[in-house]
Amino acid sequence: ATHIFLGQNLEATFGYNHLRRRELSIRDAGNGLAGFSAGLRLKFNKLQILFARSTYQRGIGYNQIGITTQLNKLAGL
Repeated sequence: ATHIFLGQNLEATFGYNHLRRRELSIRDAGNGLAGFSAGLRLKFNKLQILFARSTYQRGIGYNQIGITTQLNKLAGL
């Protein structure tokens, strides 16, 4: 995996999984982006927002969205 810091509050992540690509390959069809993944992380004062996408087969992907916060910062404690 590779992390690229695009600023103090923005991070991009890229990854490649050769085993996943090999296991999900279809003999005569192209693999598309199987085995590749990408994501973004936005950091704000009181929370972080994360988005990631992994590709399993051509046209089939898995999206994840996450929100992270420290409750004491959110409540002002």
